Amino acid sequence: MELTDLIPVDDLESMRSTFEAAVGIPILFTDADGRPLTPDARLEQFCVAFLTDTGAADRETCLLCGRRTDRENAVAGVLADARRTGRWSVDVCPGMFLDSIVPIHVEGRAIAYAVCGRSLGAPPDLDVYRAVAAENGLDTEAVLEVVKSVPIVPRDKVVATAGHLNSVVNFMVRVADENRRTQREVEMAGHLQQGLTPKEHFIEGFDIAAHLKQSSATGGDLMDAFRLGGGDAVFFAGDVSGHGVPAALVMSLLAGIIGSTRHANVWPAEMLARLNEAFLRHFGERRVHATLFYARYVAAEKTIVYANAGHERPLLIRAGSGTIEVLGDAAGFPLGFDEQPEYIHGRVPMDSGDTLALFTDGLIERRDRAGAWFGPEALSHALTHCCGGPAEEALASVLGALDALADPSCPALDDQGLLLVCAEPVTEVIASGPIDHVTEICKGLCSDLQDRGATPDDLDGIRLALDEGITNAIQHGSAGRDESVVRVRYSLGPNLLKIVIADEGQGIWKSGSKPIAEPHLDGSGYGLALVRQCMDHVEWSLGGTELFMARRLNRPR
Repeated sequence: MELTDLIPVDDLESMRSTFEAAVGIPILFTDADGRPLTPDARLEQFCVAFLTDTGAADRETCLLCGRRTDRENAVAGVLADARRTGRWSVDVCPGMFLDSIVPIHVEGRAIAYAVCGRSLGAPPDLDVYRAVAAENGLDTEAVLEVVKSVPIVPRDKVVATAGHLNSVVNFMVRVADENRRTQREVEMAGHLQQGLTPKEHFIEGFDIAAHLKQSSATGGDLMDAFRLGGGDAVFFAGDVSGHGVPAALVMSLLAGIIGSTRHANVWPAEMLARLNEAFLRHFGERRVHATLFYARYVAAEKTIVYANAGHERPLLIRAGSGTIEVLGDAAGFPLGFDEQPEYIHGRVPMDSGDTLALFTDGLIERRDRAGAWFGPEALSHALTHCCGGPAEEALASVLGALDALADPSCPALDDQGLLLVCAEPVTEVIASGPIDHVTEICKGLCSDLQDRGATPDDLDGIRLALDEGITNAIQHGSAGRDESVVRVRYSLGPNLLKIVIADEGQGIWKSGSKPIAEPHLDGSGYGLALVRQCMDHVEWSLGGTELFMARRLNRPR
């Protein structure tokens, strides 16, 4: 770390000028190795024999002490002596009129030095300089004029100035260092906060892409999606009032409460009511509010059930026609406004190929090149022309279209969030019959995946994971019967395969036994460990009646 990382160079230069004017002697700030930090530092000021007006520009060393004029070595030698002897008030060079070297510490380590020029305690011996001028062919009168300009300042004044300089600089460094620590903690909080919105979503039947850009190190926007089992899934987006760390803390609370209900089968309107109650309990006296759109996809009905607490209304882009529907029903108060708000459900069908766009207001509250606000219309236009392909590509296209429209001289004032949820076709296969039919079932599934572009390298691991998953489902869900019904659902995105294997839930997992993940233990769990080796993501439902697994594919573009 350098001193200039904590105090800008302009501030150091201003401080140097102030002290020089007050004391009348030159001051130089250097790094830990003695190199000057201010770009216009004139090292000639620190040596009487570097006489700029008498030919010093062509000379590399001091006539009296032999020290070099370059920035690398001018002060380094004196600094090394001071470190070795522990004497920061120096008088080691007849030519250099350095008087004091003041170390500047951060966390117990000297990161820089303030070097004070040596004043003369008495008029200089001009005969010495006459001799130097004569020996080197210099203009004697010019040399004497420079020597006479060296300040004569009492020693105690120089020492007091050095001590005061030390106090001022170290105070500024402590303040700057504390600010740096705080900023580093805030940046770390921002990185952790960004982790609340995963870059990859493992949800069968959906290709999802998310973008969250904070206007500062931390922000108050949140958005995410997660699976519930049975083909159902949750999508939500919210915005906490305010900015920075306070908004980020509230956002984390919201995300935590939503995540804690992942397996509780809470419907959207009830979720908003719970969150509103939590808001009033924790922040009622502080007037903190938040908007939130919360939706659940019901696979059995191919329908989105949603509720809205004052958030921006999401857009649903229909496949084929490209028409856009605004999910404007079920509007309610933002969280924290009312003790007994009424949140109701809205419903809308969602079919394969449709895209749901959830966003925060910062995405559309921007000015275009004509100075007008974007508004939802700009986003609708971008979605109409950019959606239809893989979610990541559509997301990049939409953001690119909005950035091209925005006035580059007007930076965004708020966090920006966009979540695209693209519905994929889901194939279901019912595997029934004795356990020795599993191989044929897996062969048929892999043949279909191969036709859709899966490579042989991928299929080896997929076939093994399917074999283990279906075999275990038949064994654990059959309750001792010779035949069992196992449903296999799978969807294939641009680069991600998602598979669900669901049994009838009447075997040993249903009785409360859990699969053991550690292969070194006796009993069940070996198959699950093998599946984990073959797939990139594995989940199982409580009770073990549903196994979800996903694998990233190396599909040719």
